Amino acid sequence: MIDLLRTLLEAQDDSRARSQQVEIGPSQLGGCRRQVMYQLHGAPVVNPTERLASMMGTAIHGMIEEAFAKHGDPNDLLLEIEVPGVEDIGLGPGHIDMYRKSDKSITDWKTSKLKNARYFPKQQQRWQVHTYGFLAAGAGYPVEYVRLVSIPRDGTFKDIKVHEEPYDENVAWQAMDWLAELWAVKDNDWLPEPEMSGVFCTDYCNYYGPDVGMCGGKSV
Repeated sequence: MIDLLRTLLEAQDDSRARSQQVEIGPSQLGGCRRQVMYQLHGAPVVNPTERLASMMGTAIHGMIEEAFAKHGDPNDLLLEIEVPGVEDIGLGPGHIDMYRKSDKSITDWKTSKLKNARYFPKQQQRWQVHTYGFLAAGAGYPVEYVRLVSIPRDGTFKDIKVHEEPYDENVAWQAMDWLAELWAVKDNDWLPEPEMSGVFCTDYCNYYGPDVGMCGGKSV
């Protein structure tokens, strides 16, 4: 039954638009440079990653979206909107969880373990939501605030954390410059050093494997 459950859940996850996106997404900005460089080169996926936590996050996102759609103000809220990326730097579209007209804000829901709350918000998360703000503004949605909401999968309502700050285009440019710098050296036969380790690499990186040249391989 476990094998069947995993097979069907992974098939469902693979069918989602976000799973099929091949461009670098805003959520990857500020992550492991080596992992992103492999993706820029179109390297083959060699590691079947563990996806249960992300699937649970997707399910929570779906439940939140349904709740706001049924019981929220339809004149104020826009849910799950897609905005174009930036073709010049190979940045894919942004998938924004919620845009609120009344305060011109973007909200991004995050799920994690309770023990990781002390790291919230990480720079990568701030870069992501400000980049959403940049993309949304370019698509005609005025943005004044960006908001991150961290929901612990193993916690209670009182453990939910909210980070809100004024939208800053400069923060978005920091994130996009990070990606542009990787594109600039893509063809220089150079790979950044691995920036993650342990469980992240073995369970969550598509490019962690035993082959020479790969993370975990003989030459690394």
